[in-house]
Amino acid sequence: MLSAAMKALDLVSKPAEVSRELGGSFRLFGDYISGRQLELEGAGTKIVFDHTGFPAGEAEHLAAGWKSNYWDALAQYLK
Repeated sequence: MLSAAMKALDLVSKPAEVSRELGGSFRLFGDYISGRQLELEGAGTKIVFDHTGFPAGEAEHLAAGWKSNYWDALAQYLK
């Protein structure tokens, strides 16, 4: 809830779901983001997202949105 985008999402009725299994799925931010675990290794956490399937010409706009709405908020939360 650290960004404006997060405040608009219904996170109560759709909490995050993250599988602990390799190949398992995850759903975040009220099911707005979904994916699957491609690799699990060792101790600690490293998150890598590949964003695909967006309209041509929107990459720069969407990258800025990811940073301000998700990455910056996640970094604050994990401090």
